[in-house]
Amino acid sequence: MTLFTSQAIILSYKIVFPIEIEGVMKIEFRLGIRTSTRPDFIEGVRAVLIDKDQRPKWQPGSIEDVDTGDVKAVFAPFETPADELKIPDTVA
Repeated sequence: MTLFTSQAIILSYKIVFPIEIEGVMKIEFRLGIRTSTRPDFIEGVRAVLIDKDQRPKWQPGSIEDVDTGDVKAVFAPFETPADELKIPDTVA
């Protein structure tokens, strides 16, 4: 069996796209809310729009210093279900 058989493509699709559009929208919502309230977002706004010095002072300062737990927390469901994105069953 080669990599490009139809069965391999189907398997790849199931691996790459396990989330329905509703799940993707919820993840995007969580990312938007959580990243826009993080200190790095505020620092980026300061460096580009306020002081216009184009020199953000990122914390952490390098990708190696990024805590994996912080990354996972950005994607995690909200603690309160009421805070999650509400997607109607049908669109009027």
